[in-house]
Amino acid sequence: MEIALVDDMNYDRDKLYQIISYYLNIKNIDCTIYTYSSAEEFLKDFFKHKFIMVFLDISMPGMTGMQAAYEIRKTDKKVNIIFATVEKEFALEGYEVHAAGYILKPFNQDKIYSVLDHVLNDMILPQYINIKESRVTVQIMLDDLYFIEMRNHYAEFHTSTEVHRTYMNFEGLKSLIPDQLRFQCCCRGIIVNFDNVKKIEEQTIILKNDERVPISRSKKIEIKNAYASYAFDKTRKGGFYEH
Repeated sequence: MEIALVDDMNYDRDKLYQIISYYLNIKNIDCTIYTYSSAEEFLKDFFKHKFIMVFLDISMPGMTGMQAAYEIRKTDKKVNIIFATVEKEFALEGYEVHAAGYILKPFNQDKIYSVLDHVLNDMILPQYINIKESRVTVQIMLDDLYFIEMRNHYAEFHTSTEVHRTYMNFEGLKSLIPDQLRFQCCCRGIIVNFDNVKKIEEQTIILKNDERVPISRSKKIEIKNAYASYAFDKTRKGGFYEH
């Protein structure tokens, strides 16, 4: 993986480099960091690399970071852009270039870590889980998983095409499912995948395949709030949020 840091101020660029390098080291993430002192220098080099993340200082002489972001978005819609700035006034404009966030100067290590967590966690989240079914290992893609239900010490994994069963208790099931906002326990013994929800009614979750999953009374408000948070998070992917 590759990350670009673009800042005309040597001190700020070096500080950001140190913070990000330390984060990658403690997380044991193999990533190369490239530094640039101007937007023009960076854009000349941009297409030679596959950057997953670009930190752009907004206020630079010549081409600004915001102008560079518009140039990036002409050809690359996916790279994560994070603005570095001393002002918050650019937040709204950041929506237009689908920025992943912004960090204020002077840099705060914890806030930079938060940005890195948000971006990198989304990129390295597990895509599937493995279970044992009749002594055979079965791989279940998380995107294809609709919900999981516990029945008599068995976990039933409902996908778009079939149901897989394995012997497992609920604690074991919870440890198997990734800690992601989209997986929520909606009632006793049932975990639903918000990615495959069509809509939520008063006491029922309707899935995209029109199956219905109950919501317990005690979890009604919790589930609705969780789904609202999930929906907001989905819409801001590639959007803009403050740290």
